[in-house]
Amino acid sequence: MKTKIIFCIVILFSVQLIFFVSCEKESTDDGEATGPVPVLTTSAVTSIGADTATCGGNISSDRGKKITERGVCFDTIQNPTTTKKKSVHPKDTIGIFSVKLSGLKSNKTYYVRAYAINSAGTGYGNELSFSTNAIISLPTVTTNAITNITSTTAISGGTISSDGNSSITARGICYSTNPNPSISNSPTNNGTGTGIFSSNLSGLAPNTTYYVKAFATNIKGTGYGAERSFTTLVSVTCPSDVYDIDGNSYPVVAIGSQCWMKANLKTTKYADNTTIQNITDNTAWSTSSTGAYCDYNNISTDYGHLYNWYAVNNIKNICPTDWHVPTNTEWQTLIDYLGGKAVAGGKMKESGYYHWANPNTGADNSSNFTALPGGNRNYSGFFNDLTEYAYFWSSDAAYKWKILFSGSTEISSGNGYSNMGFSVRCVKN
Repeated sequence: MKTKIIFCIVILFSVQLIFFVSCEKESTDDGEATGPVPVLTTSAVTSIGADTATCGGNISSDRGKKITERGVCFDTIQNPTTTKKKSVHPKDTIGIFSVKLSGLKSNKTYYVRAYAINSAGTGYGNELSFSTNAIISLPTVTTNAITNITSTTAISGGTISSDGNSSITARGICYSTNPNPSISNSPTNNGTGTGIFSSNLSGLAPNTTYYVKAFATNIKGTGYGAERSFTTLVSVTCPSDVYDIDGNSYPVVAIGSQCWMKANLKTTKYADNTTIQNITDNTAWSTSSTGAYCDYNNISTDYGHLYNWYAVNNIKNICPTDWHVPTNTEWQTLIDYLGGKAVAGGKMKESGYYHWANPNTGADNSSNFTALPGGNRNYSGFFNDLTEYAYFWSSDAAYKWKILFSGSTEISSGNGYSNMGFSVRCVKN
């Protein structure tokens, strides 16, 4: 009986010894420890920036062995250790501490653990994670082309392709009569956010050069697009109508800096009262080398007369006094003012289907030019394209005519035979 009691005491002592040894020897991420490592927790990460942050820990026990180093280890993969990146605190004591983490990469997720080292090994706190901020820069801005220029107004705008990793709080156009305008020059206010925006510039002085830049503002500051410049048109005053030598009246429209007839010419005489020959025969038309006119299918219409090049290019002037057949440059001025060749046709064509055939694509007549589809008479004397095409003469031999089509918003140019018959619109000198 006594022997059994002694045996049980030995067994109990052995179990206690094993438990004590297992508590004294703790393994760590750095390898097998030689004794009890420090006990600590990781504190919250604060002051997070694009490449720095602040973190620390609280060492609650050194386990009876002096702390020789403490700090925070960090990495972009989980379970960071002191063999990776670390930030060391200068004091080797228990308690609360914090350190600055530097050399971080922007817009990255990092994992952190506080650590403390004593002679037994390295103890680690709980793992936390955080993400660094993106680097904030000025917005990236492009100044868009200036369009719809008049004597007192214009349209500009910009494209913000990047907000610099910070919300756009203001955007618009700054403009001045001096180069290098900035937001100190009473800029327009065109909202917030990235993307494309448009800005109406008004109250401009006629015949004046302006410099413009698109801008966008974020917390970092204001970014600008490249500078562009434009010159406002000369102020123009047009009469309400004009009369040809035959007494026909034509309404007049001001478009940009130009005064245009709003209807196709239908005179039978030059400005000096000389008669223009009316040719109805196809053969006579195709062989004529002098000024002539006709009606489509030789029947009077709402579309005005068709004239050959010889009549248009005659020194006697087919247009009323102080008016003339437009040059290609003058046509181009009109086209540019209306936004370019791809859209100008739609802005020039009479809307609806009273004169134009379906579909009359994009026709809104927003320019009040009121182009009518008078068709043409070809070099053989045959008539074509009534209600579908409008052909207008230019006074330049290299670009003799302009074409508008029912199925398009475009206006195009052409060159061809001088005995073709096209419509005429006159422009004021």
